[in-house]
Amino acid sequence: MPSRIALGALCTFALTAQVPAPAPVPSTLPEIGRVHSKGLCTTVRDSVAPMVLGLMKSDELVGAGHRAFLKMADDTRTDPSPTKAGLAMQMDQLYLRKAVDAMAHNLVIIDKLLGDTKQFPKNATTDDDRVAQLLKEQIAAVAAQQRKTLDVMNGALETDALGRMQNDFGGGSTVMGATAGTNAPKGSLSSPQRGADPSGSFVGVAGLSMPENGSTTIDPRTLATGKTAGHTAWDRLARNVEVQQSAIAGAEQRLSPTVVAISIACREELASPSPRPLP
Repeated sequence: MPSRIALGALCTFALTAQVPAPAPVPSTLPEIGRVHSKGLCTTVRDSVAPMVLGLMKSDELVGAGHRAFLKMADDTRTDPSPTKAGLAMQMDQLYLRKAVDAMAHNLVIIDKLLGDTKQFPKNATTDDDRVAQLLKEQIAAVAAQQRKTLDVMNGALETDALGRMQNDFGGGSTVMGATAGTNAPKGSLSSPQRGADPSGSFVGVAGLSMPENGSTTIDPRTLATGKTAGHTAWDRLARNVEVQQSAIAGAEQRLSPTVVAISIACREELASPSPRPLP
């Protein structure tokens, strides 16, 4: 996907402050001047590039959530044993919960960085300020789309937990649907924790291994090949995530030309050594 290539190119450049090898970029870049203050280029390196990395890692977690829903659908259809199916579903939900918590963590860090008025001034008085505001708006737009996906993933977990509670105490039934969760995961932007410190590294799918069925590792590429695939609530949730992934990609495609243009404009500034202090 061109947007992912462009976002990756920015991360490589801004995090290392070196000139990267040429990479495919969008053919139309916004008009951004070649001369910028060191402040804006430092913002690109210290704030924008890490946030782009965080967005990319959250894209991985969205993919993990999609795989989890497909596996839940597969476990619902194929395991005839209620006990084994229940244990498999618990493992699936644990995997999904880890992806949800990691994604919420990333969004908190992005929200904190975007809220820094020194890096992203509220009132634009210079061209650099306007570029910073544009970057903020476009990064926030990607994060907002990712947050919608987080709500779907977390909402599925909360709705299923509520259904099981009703079964335990009132004989109710579990009704799954692609609805936003009312109880957001800890650290989620939907329910910010007062005094929370969002500092830390962005996280992706490292350490998230797909649960296994028996002794066979499930290949997510084969999960949708069952004879009755597509007819469970989990299949519907997986399709909902696919729609969200398209929306995220659209927002990233709007962000990519801006970050590529400003990374090119700041190339010399970031590659040059810092001036020595006067004696």
